[in-house]
Amino acid sequence: MTEEQDMPVRSRPIMERHIQTVLLSVIVAALLWFGSSVVEVREGFARQDEKMIGVQSQLAQIQADLRSQSDKYYPRADAEREMTSFRSDIRTLRERVTVLEGKDE
Repeated sequence: MTEEQDMPVRSRPIMERHIQTVLLSVIVAALLWFGSSVVEVREGFARQDEKMIGVQSQLAQIQADLRSQSDKYYPRADAEREMTSFRSDIRTLRERVTVLEGKDE
């Protein structure tokens, strides 16, 4: 037998095992980072959901308050209608005053 046949063949070189270990460590670290990021995002969504529930309850309370006090406020449409009526009355009165002042002369 020759010398080459007597030497045992290594199944993997040592460097390849180290590279695989480093790559596996990087993959595990990436998975851990991704998992912690997902947990943080889910916690953020839960906080946002709680805030939205709070805002919705406040909105419902404000709507109920507005409904209960709607008779205490003067609607804008009514105010505009009344202002138009006042302006018309003022114009009419000015015309009458003008006519009356014109008769005295």
